[in-house]
Amino acid sequence: FFEKVVHPDDLGRVIQAQQTCLTEGFVELDHRVIFPDGQVRWVHRRASVDYDEDGRPIRMDDSARDITERKQAQEVLAESEALHRVVLDSISDSILITDDGGNLTFICPNVSTIFGYSHEEVKQMGTIERLLGDVVFDSEVLQRSKEIPNIAHRVLNKAGQVRDLLINVK
Repeated sequence: FFEKVVHPDDLGRVIQAQQTCLTEGFVELDHRVIFPDGQVRWVHRRASVDYDEDGRPIRMDDSARDITERKQAQEVLAESEALHRVVLDSISDSILITDDGGNLTFICPNVSTIFGYSHEEVKQMGTIERLLGDVVFDSEVLQRSKEIPNIAHRVLNKAGQVRDLLINVK
């Protein structure tokens, strides 16, 4: 039966999951199924086994929930993230994202190009102020306009060299 329903690329994992369920009593996995009309959909399966007093399996509960839309959304997101990684790795500017408190939430992979610090070193700094020092801008203007372009700012990189920056705050 499984050979007709489970996608051939997932059949080995499904059979292995059944064995795991029998030995461990529970298993969860995502896999593809083929509907009678040929349509391929994703399901999330949960299976558990009940044993008798001698430890022999006496009943298996198995449920499957259609998760095709979630899997499709994950694929679109993964493609988008891959594209963003390529773009961010290709630019010479450093992009840093912070929360409202100035804590770094995203550090562009090429941060070392300008600052000389590794990605991990910048991450350990924790805040934008520790990396850039005090960058003075009017937060009320930022709230009103949503962007303050071209703030000239001078910093020292890791090697102690002066870097003149043009900062855009959004």
